[in-house]
This record gives sequence, C-alpha cells and structure tokens, in this order.
Amino acid sequence: MEDKKSLKEKLKAHLPHKKGAEKKQTGTEDTGFTIRLARFIIEKRAWIESVFIAGCIFCAVAMLFVNVNYDLTKYVPSTAQSSMGLDVMKKEFGYPGTARLMLKDVSLYEAKQYKDKIQAIDGVDQVLWCDTTVNVYAGEDFINMDEIKDYYKDRCAVMDITFEEESDSPKTETAIDEMKAITGDKGCYVGMAVQNKSLIQTTHEEMNKILVVNEGGEFVHFKSMQQDLLYESLLKGHCRRTAYFLNSFDRLSLQENRARALFLVNKPDANTVFAKYQADRAYGDALELGVVYKTEFEKIIDIRADGEEYHVRFSSILSIINGDDIRKVRIVSEGTAIHATPRFPENTSGFFFRTYDQQYELL
Repeated sequence: MEDKKSLKEKLKAHLPHKKGAEKKQTGTEDTGFTIRLARFIIEKRAWIESVFIAGCIFCAVAMLFVNVNYDLTKYVPSTAQSSMGLDVMKKEFGYPGTARLMLKDVSLYEAKQYKDKIQAIDGVDQVLWCDTTVNVYAGEDFINMDEIKDYYKDRCAVMDITFEEESDSPKTETAIDEMKAITGDKGCYVGMAVQNKSLIQTTHEEMNKILVVNEGGEFVHFKSMQQDLLYESLLKGHCRRTAYFLNSFDRLSLQENRARALFLVNKPDANTVFAKYQADRAYGDALELGVVYKTEFEKIIDIRADGEEYHVRFSSILSIINGDDIRKVRIVSEGTAIHATPRFPENTSGFFFRTYDQQYELL
C-alpha cells in the first residue's frame, strides 16, 4: 500500500501542471517586495497620513519665512565668470546699495545740515558731497562755484549716498524711508537702491490681486468682464514699467535700466529709442553733466483687443532735470502687446511689446 502511494506521488510530481504551479508559487515569492510594500502601506496608513499632515503644516509655516529675491545677480549661475567676479568684488570691496539725492532750493549751509542728518541714519555708510573739498561755512563769496558745480548749482545740492548693505536689504529700505522723511518735498531720489524699493512696493501691490490659472499657465475664463479688467490692470502696469525703464536714467542707473527694458519690449524697437537718446547726447549729458531723466506714467489713451494681441496707446511725462532747470516732454507710446509667461522679477505682468514706437511732444 505504501509502495502505491509513493508511486502516485512521484507521478504527480512529474505532471506539467504541477511544475507550473510550483514555479508560479516560487515567482510569487520572488516578487514578495511589492507585496510587503503594499502590506506596509495598508497597515501603516494612519502613520503615513500623520507624516503627510505634519509635512503640510511645516510647509505652511515655512512659507511665511520665504523671501522674494530682487537681486538679479543671484539668478546667474555661480560658475559663470560674471558671478565669480561679483563674488571677488564683494569679498574685497563689498557690494552696497547706492542712491543719488538732489535737494532743491537750499543754501550750502542748509544742504550741509541735511547731509549730517542723513549721514546719521542707521543703514547709511557714507554721503559724498562737496563739503569734503571746500569749507561750506566760508560763504558763497569765498568759494569757487565752478569747482563744486557737479554737487551744487543754482541752489540745488546733489549727494551720492552709499548704504551699509545691498540694495534689496530691509535695512536699506528703512534708511530710504527715513531719508525721505527728512528731506520731504525738497528731495529727489534716483539710483539702484531706490529703484529696487519701488519695484518691491509695486510687486507687493500687484501680487495682492488673485489670478486664476490652469495647468498650462493660462488665465481661466471665470467672467469676461473681470478678466478684461484684470488684463487692463496688468497691461497698465506693463506700460508704466516700459515707459520708465526705456526713458529714465542717470549716471548710476543708465545701464541697468536699459537692460531691464529689454525684458519688456522687443530689442530692435528698444534700440531705436536708445539710439535717439544717444544721438541727442542725452546719455552723454547724464554721464558727464549729471543730468537726470525721469519718466512718470500719465494715462492709457486707448486699448483694443485683437485675438491674443492688445493694441495700446498711452502717454508719459519725461522730466529732464539739470540742476534747477527742469524741462518736461510728453511721450506718446503705441505698441502691440502679447501675453506670455511672466518672468519674475524682470517682467511680473507677463506682457511683452512685440512692436513699439514712441513720439515726443515738448511741453
């Protein structure tokens, strides 16, 4: 009886379907890692959910401590030669923020008082003015005014200000606010530190508007009227920045503003504007004589939508400040703007002038 059972077991062992079953069972054991992983996820689902919730809470709290970077040089790769050169310069000499201040309708003595107050502000490293070379207390009759015309002319005093920290530093922003409180309406400011502060304020104002986008980065069509108002608001801000960076400059901000303008308008049309200022010796006057060109947006004249393009006409007022002499020019701009992916912080609106032209009217 035992011999029959053993013979039967041997026959079953050699049957094909039995071999396949054994192989299948062995294969299941070989893929046991995926089974163990699935079993771990099911059995530890409460623990996994707790970790996920804790991670979400941590991200929500950490989000409050994330600051926006407004320093364009930090977007350059650390291996680039320009970035390496900046690192060496910062290490050897520092890279502080700078600004230029013009005080209107002040005497030499009054300008000196303003300088001393500004010099004492926390965050200001030094203020360069003509009192370092001449005795301003001696009286204007005893001072050769031609020697100090770059810093004082026609009762207008110009001072170069260097801050302790970089242009986008909160300490520098606070120092600029204190300076404006001291000078009041008598002070006119230009320079990278002042421009960065203005950019930060503009960005914060525009970021308060909620934009609804889909996965492709396009605006969701929620209500046509609301979308039209949204586009008009963004396009208005784009026109304001375009007019400013194309037509505002001084000896400190000339190159920076020209570079920023190329993120807002196509290069050939931008070069046409630059060439006109070059031919009119505006750049030379800014670099050699300290003339300041400052543009302020005036109004939108007309907006027409044509599919994905927007034809817009707008005006701005250009003030040419040469000491106490101020000339004003109205700039009427016209162009075709298209909407693209925003590039922060160079182009926060996402609009770009595919074509652009401007005309000038002397006021």
